[in-house]
Amino acid sequence: MLKKRHQVVIVFAVLTTLISGCDSTKDKYKKFTEALTGYTTALDDLLQASAPIAIEATSEQLIQQIQTPEGSTSSQQNIIQQNTKNYEDSSKLDKERLQIISDLRSHIHFLNKYFQLLRNLASSDAPEETKNQTQEVFTSLEGLGNKLVGEPKFPKDKFAILQNAVPSLTGVIVSSKINSALKEELEKRKEPIQHQLLLQQALLTAITDDIKADLEDIEQLREGRLVAREYGTGKIANPEDWISKRRKILNLQTKIVELNETSEIAKDFRMVFEDFVKGDFNSKRLDNITERMNNLTKVIQTVVPAE
Repeated sequence: MLKKRHQVVIVFAVLTTLISGCDSTKDKYKKFTEALTGYTTALDDLLQASAPIAIEATSEQLIQQIQTPEGSTSSQQNIIQQNTKNYEDSSKLDKERLQIISDLRSHIHFLNKYFQLLRNLASSDAPEETKNQTQEVFTSLEGLGNKLVGEPKFPKDKFAILQNAVPSLTGVIVSSKINSALKEELEKRKEPIQHQLLLQQALLTAITDDIKADLEDIEQLREGRLVAREYGTGKIANPEDWISKRRKILNLQTKIVELNETSEIAKDFRMVFEDFVKGDFNSKRLDNITERMNNLTKVIQTVVPAE
């Protein structure tokens, strides 16, 4: 009788350990998806803020390039045609950049939705419906990824370098700490999700490079147009206003350096996912990534000086 009682106690202890292990995984994934929401929100804000910077830069370039029609009628027509071509070419580039930013924002939205569904898989007792939803969302995510790769502004070289440099998850065994439904999903899609995260990292690096180049153009062109030109006349109509404009414009240089953080943040986020697949998850690390992205977004939102 005593032996049977000991057996019951042992079985109960094992069950308790298993249940607490499942609860631990659920809690970890809940924290993961909550932190992911914060990260994707901050990333979306960053992308929203980058679009006006691109338009500001090309607008400054267009003002610099514009020519006043002079001379004979034919000369005037040639100048008008050149002005029109410059404008159309710049607008085309702007639209391509805005399109890829818009598609990347959609890509991030579906990635967020996919991870939310993974949380449901980790906690659901009847995951069949969730499995179907996960398949649908991943199909949309992958489709958007393919569309991004095919767009003119996609950084194919940066993407190829990352793919060659980052170890694939192909040979990685999903942690046994993860419950069966979630483990099955991660086994099936750990490599494709890593692929999508690498795609985002390459794009964010390229977009950041564009933003830095835009800010350098804005600084140079706006300083000449709003500050140096008036100073060159030897007469400043409103000294306080002139000083304020000069300060805002020259301050752009200090902001450009901070943008180097973007690709590191994207890389760290990808590594958090890779570590989770292996059973090593640190929610504080992901919170730190989100905080860094939020800080960077605040920088981006204040870099374009108002005239």
